[in-house]
Amino acid sequence: QCQSPASTRHVDCNKLGVHGIRVLHDNPEFFVVSKPSGMVCYHSSASSNNPKRRRRRSDLSLEECLMSSGVPLSSLNKEGRGMVHRIDRGTSGCIVLAKSNRQHAVLLSQFFCRNVQKSYQALICCDRRQTKLASEGVINLDIDGRPAISSYELETTLGAGHSRVRVRTKQGRRHQVRIHCANGLQSPILLDPLYNGQASMKNLFRHENLKATLPKLRSSQKFCLHAESLSLPELGIECRAPLPDWWVQLERDLCNMN
Repeated sequence: QCQSPASTRHVDCNKLGVHGIRVLHDNPEFFVVSKPSGMVCYHSSASSNNPKRRRRRSDLSLEECLMSSGVPLSSLNKEGRGMVHRIDRGTSGCIVLAKSNRQHAVLLSQFFCRNVQKSYQALICCDRRQTKLASEGVINLDIDGRPAISSYELETTLGAGHSRVRVRTKQGRRHQVRIHCANGLQSPILLDPLYNGQASMKNLFRHENLKATLPKLRSSQKFCLHAESLSLPELGIECRAPLPDWWVQLERDLCNMN
């Protein structure tokens, strides 16, 4: 974790903390936070203006929380102020936002030139009938007809049915980690609603804690993918975000089950 306390004096960090947002780095040009799982980065204008998709008042976006807490955000992205990149609603962890339009352009160029290094933690559902997952490997699987390469390392095994892996992406295609785990490793991310990550949940309900916890996590639109680190060497950004508390407890419950 990295942070510059002197530059956060105009930001209401306590208010951000209430929403589960953790400040990782703050300077006059950009802001790095750990986004909680279940929170959308921003609400698109299409959904906001559609009365049939009117959202709950409690469904605050990261953009709204930052702006209401005194964080200035660039205006180049008309959909979401300050948003240079995004992570899915269900994903937690590191995201960098621009405060000025000049810095927004600089950050965009860093992402375009692939100078950004990111790693993810993914809690995956392993098919017991499959060959044991190798300790490390490369996943080369196109997404929407475009090249997509990821590397992974096995971090820990939680009994016979679940493992946590660290994944690094080379390109950053939409849903790359989720697709590469589900289709490349044949091991979907636990609780992922799009890529079969909820199919194994019924087998976990025999554990009392999991029987109570998993439906709550699912209803709050959380799944087990965490952007643990973000590095932009040319800009001096090197941040890490710890796993969420609910995830740590979930791993304990999975270990106790086996």
